[in-house]
Amino acid sequence: GWAVLLDALGGGDDDDDDDPAHLGGGGGGADSGGCGGTLEKLDVSGNDLDADCFDDTRVVPLFRGQPKLATLNADDNELQVQGVANLARALDALSLASGGGKKCALEALSVASNDVNSKGPAVVRLAEVLKAKCPNFTSLNIDGNGLTDDAVGHLTDILQDKLRPLDDNDPDADPEDEDDDLDDIIHAAAKIDLKKNDDDHS
Repeated sequence: GWAVLLDALGGGDDDDDDDPAHLGGGGGGADSGGCGGTLEKLDVSGNDLDADCFDDTRVVPLFRGQPKLATLNADDNELQVQGVANLARALDALSLASGGGKKCALEALSVASNDVNSKGPAVVRLAEVLKAKCPNFTSLNIDGNGLTDDAVGHLTDILQDKLRPLDDNDPDADPEDEDDDLDDIIHAAAKIDLKKNDDDHS
């Protein structure tokens, strides 16, 4: 799974911007746009990617090489709570590499059906990063992840109409106890990191 993401972000030799490269797994593709730092669309849906695939020590260097990345589709993978937290960290770092200093080019993110089963903090952290660091952001699809009503409420407050409909979300799904504990730990650490990044780059 990691090799799929690595290869897509690393680019290719296809010069046809309208012919996306086809990835494995669920048939995702990447619009390379010639790559070399010009990648605008990346689709890695259905490729069994887990949280480790979005660890900031792996993804951040690649995202920094793609400052024009505007659309990321990671539906139908296995990110879970840790993967959402890792993705938030990676997007925060991506914003630091873009032309606006603390801003990034991301406009649409889809992480539907990733077994997040979160009561709130990890997904709220992701929404906070998208709002604070991505001025052109217009769409978050996080449907089908068993988010609680509280989590959905917080996401709606932060993103408003930028949050896509949650038709397949099951608000009655109770996260496992260990997932709740991990969610709280991730949120506490993420808040510290976000404040540190803002202080360092203000």
